[in-house]
Amino acid sequence: MSWQEDLFTFLWEELDFDDHPIDMGHSSQPLGQVRMRLIDGCLRLRDERITFNIIGCPDDVPEQENSILHLLSTHPRVASPAPGRRGLHRWTIPVDMLPESVLESTQMKSLLEVLNWDSLLSEDEGAPNIEWPQDSNLSIVHHKSFDWHKAFDKWSGPASQVAAYRYFLNHLKTHLEAHFDGWTWSLEIDNKPDRCGWYLRMAEELHTLFTIFIGLGWQPDSDDLPRGFLLFERAPQGELDWQSEASQNANDVERTQMIRAFLDKPELAGEHVLPKQSENLWPLLISRAPSGLSLEDLSAWFASLIEHLDKAIWIIKTR
Repeated sequence: MSWQEDLFTFLWEELDFDDHPIDMGHSSQPLGQVRMRLIDGCLRLRDERITFNIIGCPDDVPEQENSILHLLSTHPRVASPAPGRRGLHRWTIPVDMLPESVLESTQMKSLLEVLNWDSLLSEDEGAPNIEWPQDSNLSIVHHKSFDWHKAFDKWSGPASQVAAYRYFLNHLKTHLEAHFDGWTWSLEIDNKPDRCGWYLRMAEELHTLFTIFIGLGWQPDSDDLPRGFLLFERAPQGELDWQSEASQNANDVERTQMIRAFLDKPELAGEHVLPKQSENLWPLLISRAPSGLSLEDLSAWFASLIEHLDKAIWIIKTR
């Protein structure tokens, strides 16, 4: 792919599923031709579904439909508190996480020079640095003063909360994406009361709503610190976010019955729950890692869980 397409895919993965344009697919691969334009100092990237306003654009959501404002910075910070304004990403994007092809592009470097990149990325005057609001779901964790250096003994990243979450989630994706060829990753941050991480959706041609959540989870009413958290789930029959997904939902009913017939608890450290069919919950498997795992050990724990789900994933792909 071109560096513009790599950048589009990266930005798409920054979106919550709920911010995807309706009826135009969840795939992170661009739909149609990717176009990049620099107008009045505002750099925009778009496909047939959505426009990403990247840098030099107004600090509010543009008026055109399906347009998303992304903010870059030298240091991760809160851009929009939960539940946030639809269309403005909740966290800024640190430059060092951009795809290598983008950072090495001569054209992109020229654009950054024209747009006075250094001033846009000023540590003190760059993207907004909104304090954690009291009603923010993630502020629950923030106010616990979660010590990343203690929780993950090999953590060497920044100590700030947003930076720690961002680099941790990037680490997970880097170490696990080889297990999910063709899946779409979607960042889920600050809009759930009990988790922060990645939602992974299978390729659209498989016509399914099964997803896997990978990240950190916690009990909102508990003093326990976040731990590794995995959900293997789908929408129960008739429970839909979008009515356009009714046929996928119907297909998953049969798949669910087959998966329940053999899915058992993983023989791994941690806590594992297989909700009963009578409970009519979205997850088929809920797993929580032991506390105090290093980043490497936690990545290995997730990889083992994914292997445990291999047969379930095979059923989804073949039914």
